[in-house]
Amino acid sequence: MRKITKHILPALACVMACGAAAQTAGGKVTPKPVKIDQPSWGNTTAEEASAVAMSVAQTFAKFGSVTTEDKIHVYESSDPWPIALTSFQNGGRIIKVVGRAIGNDWAEFIYQFGHEFCHQFCRHYNAGYDHSNMWFQETLCELAAQWALAKVGDEWAAGNAPFSDLKAKGAGLKNYGPYQNRHCPTFKNPKEFRDWIEPRLAAAYKDSKPDNFNFNKTVALYLFPLFIKEPGIWETVPYLNVGIRKDDDFAAHLKQWYNATPARIRHHVARVAAHVGYPIAGAVTIVNPATAPKPELKEIRMGQSHWMPNGDSAIARTVCENVGAAFLKSGNVAAEEAVVVKQTTDSESYTPHGAEDGGTRLIYVTAAGADWPKLAYEFSREYCNVFSRHWEAPIKNKNQWFYESLADAAGLWGVAMTGFGAGAVGGNEEYQRFFTGHMNGVPQFSGGTDFAAWLKPSVWYMRGNPKSGFNRIVAGQLLQTFKRNPAYWQAVAYLNVNQEDPDDDFQTLLNNWYGAVPTSLRPAVSGIAASMGFGVK
Repeated sequence: MRKITKHILPALACVMACGAAAQTAGGKVTPKPVKIDQPSWGNTTAEEASAVAMSVAQTFAKFGSVTTEDKIHVYESSDPWPIALTSFQNGGRIIKVVGRAIGNDWAEFIYQFGHEFCHQFCRHYNAGYDHSNMWFQETLCELAAQWALAKVGDEWAAGNAPFSDLKAKGAGLKNYGPYQNRHCPTFKNPKEFRDWIEPRLAAAYKDSKPDNFNFNKTVALYLFPLFIKEPGIWETVPYLNVGIRKDDDFAAHLKQWYNATPARIRHHVARVAAHVGYPIAGAVTIVNPATAPKPELKEIRMGQSHWMPNGDSAIARTVCENVGAAFLKSGNVAAEEAVVVKQTTDSESYTPHGAEDGGTRLIYVTAAGADWPKLAYEFSREYCNVFSRHWEAPIKNKNQWFYESLADAAGLWGVAMTGFGAGAVGGNEEYQRFFTGHMNGVPQFSGGTDFAAWLKPSVWYMRGNPKSGFNRIVAGQLLQTFKRNPAYWQAVAYLNVNQEDPDDDFQTLLNNWYGAVPTSLRPAVSGIAASMGFGVK
């Protein structure tokens, strides 16, 4: 009975404490006190070091809605490594740091403290270290260190530093993080990442810091942009060790974390699982849009001062901004990142999978001079690829025809929305001529059943780009659906969340998409599928 109590009571205590903290979530968590609990601290004072440590705790509370169960005492470690103790002493938890962190090397201090602080708020003392997925906790703590450097750096640079002379050091903190990860490989999508991690998991189950910690850093670096974009994920980390099982594989560990997390924030765990290539069946990966932040039009700018050969970059920018505004106003959807538009001499417009520094997305168009309808079309196509996050799907897959057709429908929709009404750049006639030329010869169907009779024998499951004539017919059918229901574009933002297998058939793609969207948007996916003669489940 004593052994059972030893394991159950800490888990119950965690659930109760985590639940209490969650009641004040949404940036309103009050961090527990953090104090340097020794009289001197290298070449600075214990008071200053305490204030910096508290700055880290406040940043996690402010942006991640997470804090520790108990106050934190910080000491210099007698060992050659930093550590978060599992024991409860002096009414709190213990964190020990080493080396350059003893003094005013604040980047190193925040890096070490952020890592050990994560061990404490994930309640590592409820699980111990003898389980197969300790590597993942170490990875999240490495991520916490990097995240703390970035977010505290932002806070200090904005003037929210404990001491005025620390404001100038904010940028230095942000630069420290990438230095720590300079030798790590990077991945373009969940499929690439899973292909990399899968053969390495056996070693990770046996050693929480395999490959001299580079394994953990690589995974942390891959997760870093997701946690920067969705800092609320941190609120789920205190549930990581609730009900943990010693020999679970990684997929089972993620599912247990998901099940242990309160329903209102469970979507965050599902997002992490999908991002690392282990999606949880039936899990919704984002909060209900009614309570989510509303999309907003991010900056759209031209990547060159002159629109070759004889166009005006300011006018080109207006055309692109009009497209973005149309998608936002009618479709309630927008790119999550700023967009830079450049001209290319390639034969087609395109959007690279990778982002630029700072997360900016590039769109390359072939439109030249004052051919504003073509620019509206190409920018709309690629803007759809950006807000649907096409880089999260396998680069080559059986359903490439659908992605191309959907982008084509977006291109034509953008032309119609920005060129057929008042205020069209260059006048309506050119847009109407462009639109008619693209739709010339495209058959019209009486409904989804009629369309499916044409589509199902014709679907080309091929890798690469199918013929444009086929895509144009599919785009024409989709265009009618989006003209009747422009709010359906909002569902397209979730298209690639659960698309992991390049060999999925079209029905599976639709089912995955339906499972990825919030409940309130499922009628949109159903409507799009029905317009093509398919159901979803």
